[in-house]
Amino acid sequence: GFSHPDFRWMTVRQLVDLLRHSHYVNIQARSLVACLHSLTGQPPVV
Repeated sequence: GFSHPDFRWMTVRQLVDLLRHSHYVNIQARSLVACLHSLTGQPPVV
C-alpha cells in the first residue's frame, strides 16, 4: 500500500480546519497551505 500507519491523508479543507489549533499542524504542512494560498490567490475555504 501507499499509506503509512503514522500518517493520514486529508483534504485541504480538513487541514485548514486544523490550523485553528496551532499544535495540531506542523510547520511543513502550514508552509504547504501558504503556498497553495499564494498560487490560487484565494484563502482556502473553511
